[in-house]
Amino acid sequence: MLQVNGDFAGSGDGATGWHLTPGFTSLRQGSSGRELTLSNGEGPETSAVFLLPGTPHGLYVLTFDARSHLTTGAMRAFLICVSRNEMLQVAPDGSGAGVPKGAGWQTVGVGIVCPPGTDQIRIDLRNAGLGDLDLRGVHLYEVLPVYEVLPDQERGAGVP
Repeated sequence: MLQVNGDFAGSGDGATGWHLTPGFTSLRQGSSGRELTLSNGEGPETSAVFLLPGTPHGLYVLTFDARSHLTTGAMRAFLICVSRNEMLQVAPDGSGAGVPKGAGWQTVGVGIVCPPGTDQIRIDLRNAGLGDLDLRGVHLYEVLPVYEVLPDQERGAGVP
């Protein structure tokens, strides 16, 4: 598991390493760590973004819990492979992963294999609706490519 500060540890209204939309986020202690709320009254999307080093051909899996109190719109979650601040690939797609409104805590998962040139992974969690979106327990896992795990003599045909 990669270090993501998935419990939003930090001081005051900040969460170390996370870039939060100023004035539209709040943090509170939940039953399993701090929880982040992204609020949106009528403006553009609010977001929580975390960047960390990434590698080409790496398989990354993001999981987190979300609870929607939105009256309209939706949560949008993305896992993005980046090279020198340019987005190379976005998962799951341009719409992002979401959760149903008013359904309590839901676990969300997004996976991506990063293309050549990747040097960063961007976790991008957004409130694209009206109301509050609660987030907790963010985790990012990296699975090394098979050809980096197997010794040379065990690599089969068709495996680089």
